[in-house]
Amino acid sequence: MKRAALHGGVESSDTGGRIRYRASWQQSLPLTLIFGSIFLMQLTNPLLWPHGRPGMPVLPLGWRILGLGLPVFTLVGTWTLNRHLGVTLTAEAAVVHNLRRRTIAWTDVSEVSVEPWSGGRRVVLCEANGRRTPLRMPSTGFLSWDRGLDVKVATIRGCWLANRGPAPAEHAFGSSGR
Repeated sequence: MKRAALHGGVESSDTGGRIRYRASWQQSLPLTLIFGSIFLMQLTNPLLWPHGRPGMPVLPLGWRILGLGLPVFTLVGTWTLNRHLGVTLTAEAAVVHNLRRRTIAWTDVSEVSVEPWSGGRRVVLCEANGRRTPLRMPSTGFLSWDRGLDVKVATIRGCWLANRGPAPAEHAFGSSGR
């Protein structure tokens, strides 16, 4: 059974305390409304109507289908991507859900940081091998504001700190290495 977790995530009790962050409906709504309005504007375009009035040209059937179908596919695709992109936090790893799913063990993560991105901010997992993995969600930006981003970042950092394993020697004993 799933229940709302702290700070906008979804915690699933049947899977051992996993926390999932993905786009909220407030973040998906503006883009969905924009694409929905484009679809409605296409419906009111008289060139796409199946019958023409005298003196008014009519587009071929293929163009009419494209004019009505493309906004529908864009609307459904946007909604699907916004609902499936994100990150799942477990005790062992962070599972990044992008177009391809990727699992990053907490022991491989060297830092959890926040960077500016397209007028907003996003979370980045920096790995020990130098690879940086930006998370699509949680993030905040124009038309996709997330007031709880700082709390979500603190939750991700807390999960990383609690599960990263033993601290490296230079951090455990100071800079002298004793």
